[in-house]
Amino acid sequence: MLLSTLQAVYPRSFSSQNIQRALLATFPDMGLPHIRVDLAYLVDKGYVNEADPGFGKDIRTCDWQDRRWILTARGTEVAQKITEDPALDI
Repeated sequence: MLLSTLQAVYPRSFSSQNIQRALLATFPDMGLPHIRVDLAYLVDKGYVNEADPGFGKDIRTCDWQDRRWILTARGTEVAQKITEDPALDI
């Protein structure tokens, strides 16, 4: 579901806070710790990258809610079901 959320705004990035809001609308029990784990996994798989948070903020020191995430080309292909990844529920 997280890839689909990011696909909706591609090629723009989405903040952690907006991802959380979008997912909570569908999955009210999904908490911040779960979203962090999912994002870390998607980064490790090469499907998502952390984007520049803008406004002069440093990625390394900005608050987690302000961090921004963007699909990679590979993540876009998985979100569009061009490429399959059996480990993911899209």
